[in-house]
Amino acid sequence: MKEEKRVGAVIQFALINPEADGLPAYDSTIGTVVSGYEDEIVREFPKDTEFSYDSDLEDLFQITTEGGILKVTLLPSWSDIRGNYAIYARHNEVYTKIYVKVE
Repeated sequence: MKEEKRVGAVIQFALINPEADGLPAYDSTIGTVVSGYEDEIVREFPKDTEFSYDSDLEDLFQITTEGGILKVTLLPSWSDIRGNYAIYARHNEVYTKIYVKVE
């Protein structure tokens, strides 16, 4: 009779909510701008926060991220660009996805 061996790993995880570390809630909207105007959103984040976003956003917004200040300015456009646009923010080991809404 052939002996069977079981190969694998025991995986455990803890279902927890990490500390926000000063970041907004995941999937939250940080502000709304109106299409056709040069509206802007300015939001303060913890210093040393890193931001990431799709490079296509630079066709719609002027985005600056200096000293923990996120500044998103809507560029003038004749197109209908209404929608939610995602920006990722990371501070230390916590990250979040936030949205800028265009109406």
